[in-house]
Amino acid sequence: YGWAVKPWVKKNGAILFKTGTSGVIFEVAFTNAYCVNLKRVVEALGQGLSTTLILSPESVSVNGIEFDNRWVK
Repeated sequence: YGWAVKPWVKKNGAILFKTGTSGVIFEVAFTNAYCVNLKRVVEALGQGLSTTLILSPESVSVNGIEFDNRWVK
């Protein structure tokens, strides 16, 4: 959580969505990303856990399709 609570820190990483048997079915990879917001909610009465993560990346790849935000260097 250190990166998520420090809005001035940039990180590279990936979020992988997996099934129990077939491995990764969806991948979002990012470079030079700031974590703009992180919210975790535990619902009462066994309804589960919800996580919202808002990132601001320089570039992002969704299942291999690249997008560059063209930040000014």
